[in-house]
Amino acid sequence: MLKGFPDFLKRLLLILPIPLIWLALWHFGFLTFLENKAMDWRFRVRGEIDAPVKLIYVDLDADTNRQFGEKPWPRVNYGRVAEYLLYFGKIKAIGFDLVMSQFVGSTLVPKELIDHDVQQFAEVTRYYPNIILATAYTGEKGKQLPLVYIKKDKYDIKTNDRPETPHPRFVGIEQMGLINTDEQLSGGVVSRWVPCYAESYFKPFDKELVYYQIALQLARVSHGLPPDSIKRYDDRIDLVDLQGIPVISIPLWEKQMLEVNYFSKFYSKKTPHYSMITVADAFDRLKGIKANGVIEEDEAKAKKMKAEAERFFAEFNDAIVLIGPTDPLLQDLAPSPFDDNPVPKVGVHGNVLKTIFSGLYIQRLPRWVKIGLTFLLTLIVAMMATTTGKSGGLAKLAGGFILVAYAFLVFWEFKEYHRVIPLITPIGSAMSASLIGAMVQLLIEEKQKGRIKGMFGTYLSPELVNTMVESGEEPHLGGETAIISAYFSDVQSFSAFSEKLTPEQLVDLMNEYLTAMSDILMDEGCFVDKYIGDAIVGIFNAPVALEDHALRACVSSQLMQKRQGELRDKWKAEGDKWPTIVGQMQTRMGVNTGHATVGNMGSEKKFNYTMMGDTVNLAARCESGAKAYGVYTMITGETKAEAEKFGDTCVFRYLDKIIVKGRTQPAVMYEIMGLRADLTGEAFKCLRIFDDAMEKFLAQEWDAAIELFEQAALLEPNRPELNPFAPTTPSKVLIERANDMKENPPGADWDGVYVMTSK
Repeated sequence: MLKGFPDFLKRLLLILPIPLIWLALWHFGFLTFLENKAMDWRFRVRGEIDAPVKLIYVDLDADTNRQFGEKPWPRVNYGRVAEYLLYFGKIKAIGFDLVMSQFVGSTLVPKELIDHDVQQFAEVTRYYPNIILATAYTGEKGKQLPLVYIKKDKYDIKTNDRPETPHPRFVGIEQMGLINTDEQLSGGVVSRWVPCYAESYFKPFDKELVYYQIALQLARVSHGLPPDSIKRYDDRIDLVDLQGIPVISIPLWEKQMLEVNYFSKFYSKKTPHYSMITVADAFDRLKGIKANGVIEEDEAKAKKMKAEAERFFAEFNDAIVLIGPTDPLLQDLAPSPFDDNPVPKVGVHGNVLKTIFSGLYIQRLPRWVKIGLTFLLTLIVAMMATTTGKSGGLAKLAGGFILVAYAFLVFWEFKEYHRVIPLITPIGSAMSASLIGAMVQLLIEEKQKGRIKGMFGTYLSPELVNTMVESGEEPHLGGETAIISAYFSDVQSFSAFSEKLTPEQLVDLMNEYLTAMSDILMDEGCFVDKYIGDAIVGIFNAPVALEDHALRACVSSQLMQKRQGELRDKWKAEGDKWPTIVGQMQTRMGVNTGHATVGNMGSEKKFNYTMMGDTVNLAARCESGAKAYGVYTMITGETKAEAEKFGDTCVFRYLDKIIVKGRTQPAVMYEIMGLRADLTGEAFKCLRIFDDAMEKFLAQEWDAAIELFEQAALLEPNRPELNPFAPTTPSKVLIERANDMKENPPGADWDGVYVMTSK
């Protein structure tokens, strides 16, 4: 135990600075972007949730923009819509997310018309105290100063300017709602925080003013509470009833700010939207006015229109309505945790309103908890990740599990309790420490591996040396039985290449060919057993287990056939560098799936990882036997059945049921015609006709079979006019055999087996 203590101490000293670095990055704001992304992940994992307040958006959308024309729009339009909703819709409150400033106007409109418009809107707002109009700090130089945050610094309210407010004839400060959001505090473009209030100073009257957030004001008026029901404290804002009992309590961060809990996407089934024009049109229908402005004379139709309008306004009963710009041309857009693309920012105030009514406030842990979690998680995970010896693998697995469990806890806490447990800093620190520790450990182990490779690498294969190093065991002879897919390939007429190429050319050609083919095999998980001249022998599912090994073997063969086609085109394009035969190179492949013996085989002094058994022999016969059918990839029925368990990527064609030389049991053989995505309609037609012909053939209907095989022969992918180097095609082979069978019938008990006389 004491012997291991120095190593433990060294690892501890190596790990400790890492959480300090991550905490410094967090403190100075370098992780803000990732922290915000992590908040978005929390919202999306949690999903949309219901709110206990009926909120409806009335949109100043493109239709409104077209009908009202260019801004500024007449205030009377807003006044009418507000009055319709308050009187006919019986809503609790309505908020406008746009500042109806006295400074916005048009020199083209006569002053008396503007005054009349202002007067009409003012009459509505004065009559209905549950109308809240927006006020905002614009931050524009020479007009309004930016909002001044209270925080914990020295604060002098007399230095604060007033925000841009509605026309003084519209409402008093008790009907104004602050619409500022804080993207700067949020570290991005998503509005994550809002100031619940802002203090300003009105110099002409030496008066201190307080502007409350629009959602807070809407919550107040919807509860029927007077302006003085708002009570401010350092850590919260309370809305109290006439007896002084809090109806709503809102926690504050830095004396002023509230974090927005987003409940849903802006355009969601959980929050209805109506165009402002739709509301105005509903009022017209109440009066019997049609869309074109003409009064409906038909009493029955007018009555129906009125009933439809009444049903429309009934949907607003007891709702809180937010009116805000949604037309992209009005440029009041920003993304949200649920929306990657910018959406109208009026949705921020809607979510603040839902947060206040639901009481589902986002809870942040104290800073010391974040620091403690970062150190604790880093030390536990990193120490496990750098554990060596027999328990090293289990310790690393446990460390990974702890990381996953911690991440699960983070999202679960937010989903269930809206509590934000730090994610990026602790996990980033833990993973960094684990990675650095693993790298140091790897350097130490590599030195040890280098010594072993130096001792054995000159007379053992690299694969065995690596296996020995990783396992820590001495290599030994022996094998085990496993289900594999054995692969064999061979270049057609390779002896002709040897005659026409110089030794140097042959080496260059084979190296390029074997590299291209081997890369595909290894990418699909094949263990390349050996090269025998131009031939390749490979094993799928050993020594590395592959559940879909048969499908991988089939797909590999077709990817290799495609790649060889590309190589042929390349070699042809290189002109006189190669003789003509190089541009005609083709390869036959065979695959079989079944039980085989795999392991280290050879002598005590020299051995290699390989395979042997009947399954392997039959795979080799598939490759050599493909020539007899004029195909380039032949597999057994066992391979086809196993491959089809994992998809239909490859297209198979039944060829024959044969007994290969050296075996007594028949084997069902198939051709892989190609990858389904690559085959032409003509190839599929050939397959259908060939299958019909094979059905007739097995039923001993020789004439019908011959007729169909002749049709299929004209569509074969490797027919002579397309591939003059193919000796035959499956259709031609079966035509000849059907003619033989016709002359020498096999008998009623024939089972379709064909005995091959050559390899």
